[in-house]
Amino acid sequence: MYLLDVVDRFIDHLRAQVTVGKKFVSTTEPPASGNDFEVYYSETLNGTTNVLFSSDDFQGLYIGHNMMNSLFTTDKFYIEESQNILNKQMAISSIISVVNEKQRNIYFSGIKRMVDSYRQKIKTELFVQ
Repeated sequence: MYLLDVVDRFIDHLRAQVTVGKKFVSTTEPPASGNDFEVYYSETLNGTTNVLFSSDDFQGLYIGHNMMNSLFTTDKFYIEESQNILNKQMAISSIISVVNEKQRNIYFSGIKRMVDSYRQKIKTELFVQ
């Protein structure tokens, strides 16, 4: 059950970050400024795993290729198209960081229930045999 305990702690920390809208290390306090963290909830199922990042000097996109590999690109056109798609998804989604506490609670409660159901399933299957 150790792994599920770690997942539980991760979910709790993620929820704490979303609540204040700041990224921070789990054993520290949220920063007063910087490290902004926006999280959106959408009921649309997105089957891709893409990570788009940008800084003042650089942009890149990691694209989930399969379960074990990812592709990386710095192609400006592809990144721009990916950003446009992401912006459209965010426009029809609900922001749950800082605001929208009710939706945030529903979202994280659902994740916790899923972890608890796996925990119960593991206990049941381990002790039945």
